[in-house]
Amino acid sequence: MAIDFSDTIGRYLSITCRRLSARMARRLAPHGIGAGQFPILFTLYVEEGLTQKEIALRTALDKAAVARAVTALEKEGYVERRPDGQDRRAVQVRLTTRARRMRPKLEAAAAGEMEALQTGLSSQERTELKRLLKQVAENAGDERDK
Repeated sequence: MAIDFSDTIGRYLSITCRRLSARMARRLAPHGIGAGQFPILFTLYVEEGLTQKEIALRTALDKAAVARAVTALEKEGYVERRPDGQDRRAVQVRLTTRARRMRPKLEAAAAGEMEALQTGLSSQERTELKRLLKQVAENAGDERDK
């Protein structure tokens, strides 16, 4: 029996991810923030001073992609790299004043996109969808981690 790849969970997740990323990129482009950069910035809004490795783990992005995004955010004046006071080998990624000032605008843009994704869903459906997608994401975990 052939699998109809035009009607699978993976296809719908992929479409949603690509479209959301494109929408976020359009909303944040006027601020000099690209599609690969906003997950890093929003991660630092939750906890500042992470290393690039920690950011990669929290965002499920590869280390090279995080390094490129941090470099781009640094060029735009949103982050800076600083030596870790506890571990001289480690480098922390810290928010700049510009990033802190932009936080309300950037979070409002992200919240608008998240709301648009959930249009027509009840509160219970939103909660259930999030729970189910979290389970699917865990099921899709990196085989190297198992």
